[in-house]
Amino acid sequence: MLQTENYLGKNIRDFMPEELSNHFINAFQRVKTSQNLEKITYEFPTQIGILYFEASVKSLNQGEFLVVSRDITQNHLYQKQIETQNEYLKQLSEISIIGIWELKLSNHEVYWSDMVRKIHEVPDDYDPNIEDALAFYLPFERNILQKEIDKLFKYGIPYDLNLKIKAANGKIKWVRTIGLPSFENGNLVKAYGTFQDISEIKERDLTIQKLSMAVEQSFASIVMTDLMGNIEYVNTKFTQVTGFTKDEVVGKNPRILRSEKSITDYDEMWALLTQGKMWSGEFLNRKKTGEYYWEFGIIYPLLDELGNIVNYIGVKEDITEKKKLQMELTESEIKLNNVLESAIESILTLDSNYCLMYFNHVFKDDFYARNGILVEKGMNLIDLLPSEKKIFWKNKIDTVLNKESINFEYEEDAEGETLYYEVNANPIINNDEVIGVSIFGVNNTEKKKTERFIKDSESKYRIVAENNYNWEFWQGPDGNYIYNSPSCEKITGYTFQEFNENPRLLLKILHPEDKEKYIHYHKNRLQTTGIETNVFRIINKQGQVRILEHICQPIYNDGIYLGIRGTNVDVTEKNKHIDAIKEQNRLLKEITWIQSHEFRAPLARMMSLIDFLDTKDFTVFDEQQLINAIKQSADELDMMIRVISQKVYATKTFKE
Repeated sequence: MLQTENYLGKNIRDFMPEELSNHFINAFQRVKTSQNLEKITYEFPTQIGILYFEASVKSLNQGEFLVVSRDITQNHLYQKQIETQNEYLKQLSEISIIGIWELKLSNHEVYWSDMVRKIHEVPDDYDPNIEDALAFYLPFERNILQKEIDKLFKYGIPYDLNLKIKAANGKIKWVRTIGLPSFENGNLVKAYGTFQDISEIKERDLTIQKLSMAVEQSFASIVMTDLMGNIEYVNTKFTQVTGFTKDEVVGKNPRILRSEKSITDYDEMWALLTQGKMWSGEFLNRKKTGEYYWEFGIIYPLLDELGNIVNYIGVKEDITEKKKLQMELTESEIKLNNVLESAIESILTLDSNYCLMYFNHVFKDDFYARNGILVEKGMNLIDLLPSEKKIFWKNKIDTVLNKESINFEYEEDAEGETLYYEVNANPIINNDEVIGVSIFGVNNTEKKKTERFIKDSESKYRIVAENNYNWEFWQGPDGNYIYNSPSCEKITGYTFQEFNENPRLLLKILHPEDKEKYIHYHKNRLQTTGIETNVFRIINKQGQVRILEHICQPIYNDGIYLGIRGTNVDVTEKNKHIDAIKEQNRLLKEITWIQSHEFRAPLARMMSLIDFLDTKDFTVFDEQQLINAIKQSADELDMMIRVISQKVYATKTFKE
């Protein structure tokens, strides 16, 4: 307790610490000048400790001052406690990223803690009203929050919402806002709560959700087991592939899928997994239906924060179709290799550095025979060639390496004999880049000899054909004429050039009645290999009908159809002579018949009548009747002789 007599008449500097006395003196100076009442707070050391006071200072007349002090020690200590708690809450808010807010019901006054402002990306001195606070929420979320606030103020119902706001800098954030009612004397006076930025949590949850969906919707079968290998989880793809439901496999070991044909080394797999290492390989498993299927799997251990194995994850792909294709590809490669090795051509491939990647036995044997070198894969072809051939082949290969396919022929001398070769070379392209060259070479020496022989034979054939009256021709596989002898003009009136230019000219000049016969004949002629003969009529350029004997034969070389060679012979005059001879023979037959049949009857009758005259036996006929009958028979004979004379004249005409 302070004693008044201890301080009356004394200067404040005598009983106050210097800093406190200066604090009062400065206040006296200010109120003396302003004549206003001023309140100051101060602490004063006493025997019982430091006390806290609030003093009201006023200037009086004649340089006197009135000071009224009030002990505020309890209030000060309470305020300090509040400040300490606020600081603690502030630090806790900073750590947990949770802010505090209040909303008074009476005046809608809004309070935001610093963390709430920080989450909204607004300055530290920003004080919003209720409309400003709600404006940060996206429209849909704003409607939801407004309804919850209304229910809180009307019914005292708290809320806990996850909503999206658009911060002052335009960034979209997920926030968790909790609202609680506050009552005084049973009346709702305000709402308060927490405000937390949960964007990272939401993103993490969304990532987990996406990963979960990705796992569930994955095209791969995914299996998770415990440390004993018992299944804890399978995704939908697993059930689709195996035919087992999730309930049928959870708690079971994956060996329920294992087939007796499995080639997987499970001991090696588990040895790696238990060491924390990944394993990959193929499984030949069996579905619920018993059907076999192939899988490629990657299995790895799942570790916790301390590196301990807690689960095993298996990611498997159904490769049954790939396996089938792989086997088919292997089979195709074997067949292709057999084809390449049985080919009569030299076949080889080079990389972009001229090194041999593949060659068949024909190339190997031919190269050894010509150069005395036994080739091997990886050898540089240019280095193996004799010096006189290096530049030639390098230039050819470089052309192909520039994405150009080439075909060429070349000759080589071998022990006095000229060998002829034909080469096709093409670029090997991958992703629009030339990575090598494929070369096909064939020894055409025998072919060249054959062509030379054919050429000589053809020359001789043309000489004979062009000096022959018959029309010689050769039609190629496409129906176009390769050759027509000049005699075609003598027979048809059209030149061989006209026939060469118009392969359908012969069809055009055929007699209308023979066209169908000719077309049918030529449709069937390829089904035979022998010589066939047929007769057709044409109407030549002068409008005359000519008869042609058409002789032709399909020509093949090693089973390859080369066309038709044939001869057209004009048999018009020949046929006329044949027809004349036929008519002459017919007339002679008629004469013979007349002589042998009709001529004998009147002659015999006339002889009998003459016999009657000799005997003079007229019991049946009188003499005049006999004479008349003989005369009639003589007339018949005369008529027959005339007919025979006419027919003899006709046969003479045919002969002429």
